[in-house]
Amino acid sequence: MSNGLSKEPTQNFMEHLKDREGTLDVIYKDTSGLATGGTGHLLTGSDKAAYGINESTKYVDYPTKYGMRQAATDVSGKVIKLDVDVTDDWLKTDSTKHYEGGKAWSKELGLEGQEIVDKVSAVNFQFPAFKEKMPSAWGAIKSGDMGEAINQMKFKSGIPGTEKSDWFAETPDRVEDFASALTSYGASQKKTSGADIAMDAMSKIDNPLRQMIN
Repeated sequence: MSNGLSKEPTQNFMEHLKDREGTLDVIYKDTSGLATGGTGHLLTGSDKAAYGINESTKYVDYPTKYGMRQAATDVSGKVIKLDVDVTDDWLKTDSTKHYEGGKAWSKELGLEGQEIVDKVSAVNFQFPAFKEKMPSAWGAIKSGDMGEAINQMKFKSGIPGTEKSDWFAETPDRVEDFASALTSYGASQKKTSGADIAMDAMSKIDNPLRQMIN
């Protein structure tokens, strides 16, 4: 542990990724049409080369426990299957990378504590362009205005009830996950701040009394 944070991706973070991303032993297209496999692993150039994935690769409807997916096929037309050792290695590498990214983001945003760092890391995993694509939401989090941050995450204009952001339209559960985490974090910070103010007030009352007694 360093500064109260786990050095390695936590079990909660890993389970959250598995729950939200799902784990499949095929190569499929994600919501953005990108070749993906295992637990939300975006295939790299070397991955694609290893499995023969290119512009001519054909995808077919493939039923999974998460619903129908577009799965990649090999040259013979068979759905490409992934070994569990491969998908486990991908998850280990990806989770470590994005957990480190989440810790860096949290530090920059001024967010402290394992629970919120895990949630930020999940965003870093699923939406690594969050900082660049949603600067208003980023700025609101940094300033501590979680309500505004949530509005900016959910709506293109930042105004509730207007057109949804692309992120919210494509993966509403992910946005709600982070919105819930920010709401809880903001509430906990207010309680902490209120307690600090109360303690400070009590000390100001207590000190004069002690001086009078002494």
